Amino acid sequence: MLESSPAVARTEPLGKYHDTVNAFKQRLILDAIAQAGGNISRVAELLDLNPTYLHRLIRNFDLKDQIKA
Repeated sequence: MLESSPAVARTEPLGKYHDTVNAFKQRLILDAIAQAGGNISRVAELLDLNPTYLHRLIRNFDLKDQIKA
């Protein structure tokens, strides 16, 4: 028997699927950047992502200005 995982608490209403997923990805990346002190290589390790893919996500989500250098 599979146990259901606890639901994620939401403070805003659900939007379109892709918009919601992309917003979550952006928040996850920004939180990891804050945790890693802006070290993108460390962020890639924390998120278990290829650094090239992480750089692409940062560019596609236009997060460059939100990263403290």
